[in-house]
Amino acid sequence: MHRLIIDEKSFCYYYDLYFNDLCKSLNYFTRDLDIIEDTVQNVFVNLWENRSTIDITHIKTYLFTSVRNRMLNYIRDNKNIIIPIDNSIIESFSTDNNDINFTFNEELYQVTQEAIATLPEKCKELFILSKHGNYTYKQIAENKNISIKTVENQISIALKKIRSYVSEKAILSFLLSIQFLLK
Repeated sequence: MHRLIIDEKSFCYYYDLYFNDLCKSLNYFTRDLDIIEDTVQNVFVNLWENRSTIDITHIKTYLFTSVRNRMLNYIRDNKNIIIPIDNSIIESFSTDNNDINFTFNEELYQVTQEAIATLPEKCKELFILSKHGNYTYKQIAENKNISIKTVENQISIALKKIRSYVSEKAILSFLLSIQFLLK
């Protein structure tokens, strides 16, 4: 991979290309347009001011990750902000914002995989059989010579630990539920 060079022309190009999509991506966190635009502007200002020292190979990933992290920092520092969790967020997964959703879902997938890797070995094994192997709790119980209740408890523990991990990584935990419930 080669390092991206940011000059005035390329900066203006990226700004025009990504500004609106970056703003749309922050609608997951707040509907306050002033906060959204300030956050995106700050990322672009930071990019411009540090263009000679920032090592970027994928500008799109850099920008979306930067605005998300900056927004999460804002939410952390300003605890009175309201994060909307309503049907409009869920519906936005099926809109034309495929690039935004892909980036967001890709990051969610990576964090979820990290969370699964931290599970205790037996818990992880049962969770993977259930969610990725598409086995029923009964099939898993019979295969492992354990009770169905044990499988239920272990899956429940896995989901709680995964949600906790994802929350600690500052991604909205309801997205994890959507990811696995829609499967």
